[in-house]
Amino acid sequence: VRMALMLSCAAVGGLLVFQAGGLWTTLLAPPAIPFDMLLGDKLSPAANLLFVLVMAVFFGLPLALTELGADVVLEAWWIAPFFLAGAVVFYVMTLRAGATVLVNRRERMLAAIEGH
Repeated sequence: VRMALMLSCAAVGGLLVFQAGGLWTTLLAPPAIPFDMLLGDKLSPAANLLFVLVMAVFFGLPLALTELGADVVLEAWWIAPFFLAGAVVFYVMTLRAGATVLVNRRERMLAAIEGH
């Protein structure tokens, strides 16, 4: 039961954390894509950095947890719900703050298009 709880909390919490990170990179560092580009890296430098960090977590965390041992990891099962709660809070705060950033960016872009 502890394994299932830890796995589900980690899965949903990781989804929310990485979705919020993707939203922030989209809002704060959008890529400039040429219209004639068919192939190539279409991510912004911030999105590439987030991708590298996510891959480091995906490959590094299982190795670190394996070194600790299954008994030690399963004894700390109570950390997983706290991680999930923190991820939910971070995601909700990102959605609220991201909406404000998106509206401000849209207004600046419309003002630039209209020539103001």
